[in-house]
Amino acid sequence: MSTRYLTNLAVALLGGFVVVESLTFSHPAERWVAFAVAIVIAGISVLAQLDHNRGLVQRALDGVIVAVAGTAMAVSVVYTGTAPQWTDFALALGLVGTAVSGMTLNEVESWRVEHGLAELRPFLRTPRLRAHPAPAQEASASRAAS
Repeated sequence: MSTRYLTNLAVALLGGFVVVESLTFSHPAERWVAFAVAIVIAGISVLAQLDHNRGLVQRALDGVIVAVAGTAMAVSVVYTGTAPQWTDFALALGLVGTAVSGMTLNEVESWRVEHGLAELRPFLRTPRLRAHPAPAQEASASRAAS
């Protein structure tokens, strides 16, 4: 299993836990649990950067995850009342969505490699190979030969 999938799975599970606990725990407990989970999520994403095979897209998703986790940490410490409950709920949903999109992209890439489609680049224009040389090339080639 790839580290991209495992880290995204861990972030999705922890984010899902925060979604549930933000609506079930008491307000002070919810704030500190969300703060601790956000620290763990940010740590996972930062430590995952040691893997050099993550790719540009996954590194961008990791940056988004760290930014959202940092926002959740700040919200848990700064706000009071019910504001952190709903804000942590929304940020945790964002973490889950980002992690699921990372897992999906990992699976799509694995499927492409498995089916021999990894080298296809649909958005890059590749020069078309000609089976026969163009008439101008034939004329210049015949002049060079004589």
